[in-house]
Amino acid sequence: MAIDRKEEKFQVEQRKKAVDKAKQQLYYETDRVRSLHSGLNLTETLKERDMQLRFKHFKNKSEVNKGKIYLETMRKSIEGGKF
Repeated sequence: MAIDRKEEKFQVEQRKKAVDKAKQQLYYETDRVRSLHSGLNLTETLKERDMQLRFKHFKNKSEVNKGKIYLETMRKSIEGGKF
């Protein structure tokens, strides 16, 4: 008898979990929540794109500076007669 009660309690708990999960899934499929998630995804995408543009700008600036340093080094070498 004790086993039957434990099993019954377990089954009730499992049904409750299944119902709660189904309610949560239905909630996530509502237009309001889907719109929120869409907005969050857009925000993350825009942040990522901004970081990519900043990196590109930094990389280009770094390459320009590297070229200037190389030219300055070559100029000094030529002036010093080391070339």
